[in-house]
Amino acid sequence: MTTVAWDGETMAADSAVHDGETIVHRMKKIQRMPNGALAGFAGDVEQAMALLEWLRGGQRGTKPKSKDVSVLYVTPQRRVYHYDGGRKAHPIAEPFFSIGTGADVAFGAMFAGSNAKTAVRAAIKRDIFSRGPLQVLKL
Repeated sequence: MTTVAWDGETMAADSAVHDGETIVHRMKKIQRMPNGALAGFAGDVEQAMALLEWLRGGQRGTKPKSKDVSVLYVTPQRRVYHYDGGRKAHPIAEPFFSIGTGADVAFGAMFAGSNAKTAVRAAIKRDIFSRGPLQVLKL
């Protein structure tokens, strides 16, 4: 229940965490990994934290359960991967990509020429599960 967008240079996300239809708190949904990669998540927070920890650790060991989480992962070489609950990451060849409940709004905004920051702002205005403050990290 969020929006994360990547435009080829920058990753942006909203901050709201929901329990059902109630915003319970805000949190950092995008982060820089020790290897310089960027990772952003949408979905179950507990599963996201486990998957991000696995990514932070160099993907060693068994990949944690990730049925209810989606992670957008961008390497320092700008290779983009989408972890969507399956066993393997899906490489993304598009110049931009978005995940979460506001992904359609963000994707449309980027298709029309907006950057990731503006795309997530659009999702915050139109998606009931995406709320500020906006978070932004450049690769």
